[in-house]
Amino acid sequence: MPERKIDIGFDYEKLGNIYMKRSLPKQAIKWYKKAITKYLSAKPPPSINLADSYFYLGKIFLSIEKYSKAKLYLIKARKLLQENLSPSDVQIVKINIELGRLKYSQNRFHMSTKYYQLALNICEQQPKLVYHDLIYIHSLLGLSLSTEQKYDQAMYHCQKVLEISKERMSTSYEEDEQIDMIITRVYERIVQIHIHDNKIDEALTNARACLKISRQYPMNYFNLGNSLLLMGSVYRHKELYKRSLVCLRKARHLINKCSYEYQTQLLPYIYAELGIFYNRMSDHRYRTAYKYYKLARNTSLNSHDENFRRDIEENIKNLQNQCGDLLEI
Repeated sequence: MPERKIDIGFDYEKLGNIYMKRSLPKQAIKWYKKAITKYLSAKPPPSINLADSYFYLGKIFLSIEKYSKAKLYLIKARKLLQENLSPSDVQIVKINIELGRLKYSQNRFHMSTKYYQLALNICEQQPKLVYHDLIYIHSLLGLSLSTEQKYDQAMYHCQKVLEISKERMSTSYEEDEQIDMIITRVYERIVQIHIHDNKIDEALTNARACLKISRQYPMNYFNLGNSLLLMGSVYRHKELYKRSLVCLRKARHLINKCSYEYQTQLLPYIYAELGIFYNRMSDHRYRTAYKYYKLARNTSLNSHDENFRRDIEENIKNLQNQCGDLLEI
């Protein structure tokens, strides 16, 4: 019976969801593929259920950096939804968001912006806007556009996040935390834009707002550590070096409590900031700076941030040219 096959496929899909939430991608992939096989054996196959499993597979492959497979399944999911739903259906929003994230991960920032904008256009057509989706999409557009160095457009979307977030109604602690984590990422982007524009006082104001939110969730070591890293960077630009060092040491302490996956995301930037800090010390602590630059380089080997790695290599070469063999004593 087709209905029985669909029910079994749906049970397999739920098992995939459980493993995905537990961050066990191999097991999740196994059950999503079993769900797809069962759905396809039903005549006719349930298009929406099939699209869901394709979507989840694409999302998982994106998370483990299997980009070609991620694209394959996300495109399959979008094709099925477009054939069976209205072009403005909110389910297509999630597909466009993941395709945008895929293009961003591949450093194709113009394409990521395009997909995020498609998602935003669909959301804005809905009679009842979901503020969580709008906050998320605007934050992604702010990230993508600032990476493209389109700072005015990026700032517009960052400000939209802060504007929309004021209208939210609390539903649960977990949802509040999810939204606040998005807002801290937005503050981070705003601070970086202000630093780029040499508006350091504005950067400091927004960095403090970011840290204030992060301190509401003291057990979220990664987010709090990231906010302290941001404060340390702003204090360095303000030439308040002692305050910068305090923030950077606290950030490193918190990130060292995180899993290896999270450590590799932030430790390179903390080490880089410490390298810059010691490089600018009046007592010429070049060897300490050199040590931290090398740590930044060694911990960023798998990073997709090519500009960061290039800057670190340049800093190391500059110190080597300036100090030579003294660095290895």
